Amino acid sequence: MEALEKFYDNGSDESGEDMFNKFASEHASLFSKDSSATGGENKLEWTAIHEKFCKIFEGHIESKTSLEI
Repeated sequence: MEALEKFYDNGSDESGEDMFNKFASEHASLFSKDSSATGGENKLEWTAIHEKFCKIFEGHIESKTSLEI
């Protein structure tokens, strides 16, 4: 768990938080201001964006945790 905490919030340009913020900024224009994560249907194009994010983020998490094992 410590490795994940270091990855997410280490204050560098390579932190998980920075990676998330960059990804969100790059894709923000594809979402409307009234988009809801908890209600209604989502657009199909959002599925591809979510899958891309999961692949990137999970890949980094796996690489960080495998180094600690």
